[in-house]
Amino acid sequence: MGWQLTGDVEEFRTAAGPCLAREPARSTLLLTISESLRGSGATAPVRFGYWRESDDAPVTAGFVQTPPLRPLLGPMPDRAARELVPVLRAVDPSLNSVQGENACAEAFAAEWTGRSGGWQVSHQVRLFRLGVLTPPDPAPAGRARLATDGDLPLVAEWMSAFAADTGQPDADGTRAAAERIADGRLRV
Repeated sequence: MGWQLTGDVEEFRTAAGPCLAREPARSTLLLTISESLRGSGATAPVRFGYWRESDDAPVTAGFVQTPPLRPLLGPMPDRAARELVPVLRAVDPSLNSVQGENACAEAFAAEWTGRSGGWQVSHQVRLFRLGVLTPPDPAPAGRARLATDGDLPLVAEWMSAFAADTGQPDADGTRAAAERIADGRLRV
């Protein structure tokens, strides 16, 4: 069957959800982005894709792209990464980068350039897992609350700083923070 593209977040989550849920830590960005889009009802152009080896096989790969950003590849077999090249080349011939785990991004890049090593890694990001949470004793006073419009400057600053720390120095967190506050999806 190969790759199926859609702009419909519900179709993507129905088809790729079980695949993403099998490895939620490795799929955290695809899950988070699709859930954010699902919750906000955003109408911006988004490209989702999911891949299965044959018509009767389960989905074993997915990606999401929110133009003008580059496609974000979820964990996938090398074959799926290689087969994604002609699909994305057909819809966006100007594409010049992807992001994802090393193995699938490298398989994609090698297929795109036609040779191994004809590409470069621009940056690497790691996901850390909290092993054991030790609550402070005594616990600080206060509790989480929904963020309000009054929190926007601080939250936007935090989001912009996070983006800069993860290699996106020009990212402005104001719009994302405002959307999450308006949707009731942000706590401080």
